[in-house]
Formats: sequence, structure tokens, C-alpha cells
Amino acid sequence: MRFFALVFTLVWCGGMIAFAVRDGWSPALILSLVLLVVGAGLGIPMLGMAAIAVGDELIVRNVYRTRRLRRSQIEGFRIGRSPIMPFGRTIHGLVPGETVALDVGLTLFRLLDGRRALEKQLEDLRSWLSVAS
Repeated sequence: MRFFALVFTLVWCGGMIAFAVRDGWSPALILSLVLLVVGAGLGIPMLGMAAIAVGDELIVRNVYRTRRLRRSQIEGFRIGRSPIMPFGRTIHGLVPGETVALDVGLTLFRLLDGRRALEKQLEDLRSWLSVAS
């Protein structure tokens, strides 16, 4: 997902900058600058997404929130729908009373062998969860 975010941000923002430079001062410049800000606002937060297992803690950095989950809190992991992309799939951590999406694993499932990548990540997380402390 971070690769997608990086490519999106570079292409979108690069295109808007090229458009602004090419046209000089015109009404289109204002539109291209607004679109540049929107693209950067969408793309840059995605670059920080991560799921990091440190000892007995899983740190989940999503676009809008960072969660710290202790291994003892997590009941398991499963693949489910993504809360940030309509057709995407991601891994969900199951904690009592809720699920926590790991947006860093987001894939378009059928594209670019997304199912296999998600299953590998799911296997790695389940292995981490099953390790005795």
C-alpha cells in the first residue's frame, strides 16, 4: 500500500506542478494548486502506515490513528473489507468488542496477486501471535 501511496502522490503532485508551471498565472493555476494540496493531503498520510510487532506489542499506524495492541488483547486476525477503500481487502485484528484494520496490508485483492500477499501477511501475524511470551 505504501508503494501505491508513493506513486500516487508523486504522479498526482508532479502532474499538478507541471500543469501550474506550464500555464503560468491563470485561473487554472488556482485549480491546480488546490488539487496539489488535496493530492498531497491524501497521499502523504498513507506513507506513514505500518504494522510493527515489537516484543509483546503490535503498533498499528493507520492513516488517521495509531493503536498499540498487546498480544494478550488480540484474539486473532482475519481478512476483511477495508474501511478506507470500497473494493479493497485488508487484515483485521480481532480484539474484544471491535476489529482493528491494519491498513498497511490493503490490497485490491484480485489485482497484483493481492490474495497471496494478504495470506502471507496473515500467516506472519498469526505466527507472531502464537509465539509464547
